[in-house]
Amino acid sequence: MGSEIVPGTGAHANGGAPPTLAKSGGKAPAPLPEAVKEQAAEREARETEALQRELARVEAALAALRTEHEDLAAAREQLIRSVHRLEEEAAQEREAADAARAGCISARRAAFGLGATTALSLIALGVVAARCSRRTA
Repeated sequence: MGSEIVPGTGAHANGGAPPTLAKSGGKAPAPLPEAVKEQAAEREARETEALQRELARVEAALAALRTEHEDLAAAREQLIRSVHRLEEEAAQEREAADAARAGCISARRAAFGLGATTALSLIALGVVAARCSRRTA
C-alpha cells in the first residue's frame, strides 16, 4: 500500500515519490531510444491510416444506405399513389356494376310488365274474337 495517493493532496503515501521512482531508487526512468519512438510513430501512422480507411468505408456505406432509403421512400410514395388510383377505379367499377344491376332489374320489371300486358292483350283479343265468331255464326 506504499503507492496509494493520500486523498486531497495528490501525494503518494510513500513520501511523495511516484511508485516507479520509489522502485528505481528515486531516479527517473531512462528516456526511450529513438528507434522505439520511430516504431511507435510508424505504428500510430499505420493505425491512423487504417482508421481513416475504415471511416471512408463506413461513410460510403452510409451514403449508399441514404440513397437506398431515398429510393425506397420514392417507391413507397408511388405505391401509395397507385393504390389510391386503383381504389378509385374499383369504386367507379362498383358504381357502374350497381347501375348496370339496377338497369337490369328495371329492364326485367319492364319486360315482365310488357309481357304481362301483351299476354293480357292477346287474351282479350282472343275473347273478343271468340265473341265475334259466335255472333257471326
